[in-house]
Amino acid sequence: MADARDRMPEAEVALKVAAWLVKRHAVTTCDVKIDGAHVLVAENEIFPIRQFLQRQRWEPFKEEHERWQGTYTCDDRELKISSKSGFDVVAGIGSRTIRVECKGGPLVPKKGKSERVIFQSAIGQALTATDCEIGDIIAVAVPDSKRFRKVRDEFTTNSTNNRFLKTEIKILLVAEDDEGSVNGLDPEPGRPL
Repeated sequence: MADARDRMPEAEVALKVAAWLVKRHAVTTCDVKIDGAHVLVAENEIFPIRQFLQRQRWEPFKEEHERWQGTYTCDDRELKISSKSGFDVVAGIGSRTIRVECKGGPLVPKKGKSERVIFQSAIGQALTATDCEIGDIIAVAVPDSKRFRKVRDEFTTNSTNNRFLKTEIKILLVAEDDEGSVNGLDPEPGRPL
């Protein structure tokens, strides 16, 4: 696993978004879809989901969990983790559904896939998804870093030439801290989205 100070894995981004939705928006159940390749490749653990969730006080619903998939509970809330395809995080907020496409990425500048390419990939997946309905809140989530903030600002600058604004896709920045703060959806709990 890469040093957490250098990179935030996609699975961590998704789990932090899900946990944040549960805490900040009174969501009782949140579906989290994580590709197995973001957890384990051959014998190499990419991201230790069970240990991460336990540190955040999430416990397996049943002891027969042999793998990382299944239902985890904390304070009468549930995270249902599977490896099905679709948006990475799906939850009901009031009468609406939020669907979030998550991407991991660098927390510090380094060579390789740029933050812009990562954003474009997430936005493209969100725009072409077929598992959403009119009225859904669509968002993309990436790690919160200086370079991701810069790209977010470029995408969201109000300009007559900026087609991104017309998509109404929200951009969520996920903090590295243990709290997993998420910026970009709703500054105050309970406020309409």
